[in-house]
Amino acid sequence: MAFVELFGETLLSKAGNIATQDALAGVKNVMIYFSAHWCPPCRGFTPQLAKAYKDSSAAGKDTMVIFVSSDKDQAGFDEHYGEMPWNALPFDNRDLKGKLSEKFEVKGIPMLIVLDDKGELVSANGRAEYQNYLPASAVASTPASENAPADRSAFEELFGETLVGKEGNVATKGALAGKKNVMVYFSADWCPPCRGFTPQLAKAYTASSVAGKDTMVIFVS
Repeated sequence: MAFVELFGETLLSKAGNIATQDALAGVKNVMIYFSAHWCPPCRGFTPQLAKAYKDSSAAGKDTMVIFVSSDKDQAGFDEHYGEMPWNALPFDNRDLKGKLSEKFEVKGIPMLIVLDDKGELVSANGRAEYQNYLPASAVASTPASENAPADRSAFEELFGETLVGKEGNVATKGALAGKKNVMVYFSADWCPPCRGFTPQLAKAYTASSVAGKDTMVIFVS
């Protein structure tokens, strides 16, 4: 089995050790999550990925996430893995961790790799695409039309009465009126993963017909 070659005979689950072959049997995609507790962008992204995993009916069935740690010690691994609902490569398996990082050319973290059921690479850009593999369950969504009035007043509570537009200040209420979704983008210029991801998000926004109409992005620096 290709996954045994990648991860070894045993993975760590939330309930203890589990055979890799059993843990990954029947899944359509395996996502390898390279991360570490000492890494601020990782600590920012991990809760987002964990929420998507918990909210998705595909999690643990069609899609499994495997945490591969770059932590400096077992204590850091334990603290970081405590925030995650999926399986992990045991921390003491440093040889396999190194081989995985080399195989998938991990230059920085957090990094999310997507594999198919044969262990072949599907995408090296899982951070931007994870929702394709972890779609939200239908029961988790609420039609925007049912809560639009509350959302509009809530946006002023979240962002204040004024936002910065490309041409100057604009009223929050006016800028977000009628929007079905608002995406809050926490980022910074000093952060290498941010500088890598921002052009991807900007390209998608520029190319999308819903940008600025149904969907608005708010940058929080």
